[in-house]
Amino acid sequence: MMKMFFVEEGHMARCGGTWYEPGILVVVEPHERVDVFVAERGMPTVFEGRYTWERLNVDLPPAGLLSAGHLNGGALHEIDSCEIARNASEGQRKAGMPAWSMPKLP
Repeated sequence: MMKMFFVEEGHMARCGGTWYEPGILVVVEPHERVDVFVAERGMPTVFEGRYTWERLNVDLPPAGLLSAGHLNGGALHEIDSCEIARNASEGQRKAGMPAWSMPKLP
């Protein structure tokens, strides 16, 4: 099962060797970890924390990440479909898969 988060404005994340900018969906698999940074002008500046899959809580995401639970209807936050989640994180959509955007910040 994977956990999904959006990168919050003013932050960047690194997971699986890939950098993620604000508004991009990060998919974390059980064997992965995510590093979160404060970002200025599109560059990571301050390291905020490293989170393993076990430590990540989709109901209480760490600073710099926003829960993407609404992608799964809001009921389940973890999904089994690796292909759909990876395609979503790369901006690819399959036919019939609805488009989602980053939730509006309060």
